[in-house]
Amino acid sequence: MLKLIVPLSTSKNSKYRNYLAQAVKDGVMVSRDPRTISGFKQYDIEVVEVVKGNLKKSTPDFQTYGASINMITMCILGERCTINLKVRDEMVACHNIKEVSRKYGDSIEKTLHINWLINQEKGLTKKPNPIK
Repeated sequence: MLKLIVPLSTSKNSKYRNYLAQAVKDGVMVSRDPRTISGFKQYDIEVVEVVKGNLKKSTPDFQTYGASINMITMCILGERCTINLKVRDEMVACHNIKEVSRKYGDSIEKTLHINWLINQEKGLTKKPNPIK
């Protein structure tokens, strides 16, 4: 059975580097790509990170096989934003719904931003933009 290791960080920790090097030698796949992760069942995935100098291994707490890339990016990789950060900041600065719709590709961030702009126009929210 093919296993997948998801390294959460790059580390100079020798235990971490040795563990990943041995895994590769043993034929275990190592990847941070959400599409690759989505092709593995949760119990075939080992998430590895260094916490306070120690190697920490865990298994995702949800079924990863066929899970969305956004879910994997946010829940496993810990990245809240799924688009380029420079583009996100540019999008947040734009308050014209038509321009946002035309200029940017489809993403959850675009949808959240447009919904926020609409709610702002209608006076339905005073909350900060959810994608900042």
